[in-house]
Amino acid sequence: MKYVVIGFGVAGVAAMEAIRSEDNTGEITLISDDPHGYYSRPGLAYYLTGELHDKALYPKSSEDFRRLKFTAMRGRVTKILPGQKRFVSCTAALWNSIKHFRIKDSVKSFKSIFI
Repeated sequence: MKYVVIGFGVAGVAAMEAIRSEDNTGEITLISDDPHGYYSRPGLAYYLTGELHDKALYPKSSEDFRRLKFTAMRGRVTKILPGQKRFVSCTAALWNSIKHFRIKDSVKSFKSIFI
């Protein structure tokens, strides 16, 4: 099965972990426009006040991400039409890369990834 996860925050990483716990061979594509990748957004405030070491901002290692086996794409999705099971309002280049993906009703446990 093919999956698209939008956003490289805590929810996006948790979604990929949930997918991998159920489907170790499915194709995961992560779409994010964050140039810094995954970091602890709540921890940023503590880092800025000196209460948190910079290494604590990155709670996942490169190996953690390799185990998730996903392809990252830089882009922004601004609107999704779940009823039509497709993405809209994204860049043309991004659309050409992901237009074959569709939201699956049968994957109810992962539906929250897309809504």
